[in-house]
Amino acid sequence: YYTLLEMNLLETNHTRIFAEIHKNGRIFRSAEDVADWIDGKGTTAEAFLEAFNSTNVQRRVQFADALARQFQAASVPALVVNGKYMINVSRQVSTIQMLDIAERLIANDPDDAGTATSGKPAGG
Repeated sequence: YYTLLEMNLLETNHTRIFAEIHKNGRIFRSAEDVADWIDGKGTTAEAFLEAFNSTNVQRRVQFADALARQFQAASVPALVVNGKYMINVSRQVSTIQMLDIAERLIANDPDDAGTATSGKPAGG
């Protein structure tokens, strides 16, 4: 994800790679696997690996990993609102409801002179 974002190739390849994983059952076990697959789809394997190993991409990956650990996000999709509330899909909460809850939390954040109406404090 971050490599494609860095290369400005996310928009043209996001749906393609999602389908490859979720519809075709492809398992990418390494950056080299992804590089081989994406070769010829707007970039080369070599350029992909160079971007993958870049400081910018590695920093973004480390930051995302730290956030996932901080918020104990074990699955996706998950939304973190204002760095305090984490919303996950569940039997009770659909992806559409996640967005509604997030909008309410944003509009009613106590730190923004309102009162939170729903949601679970992140990490709690």
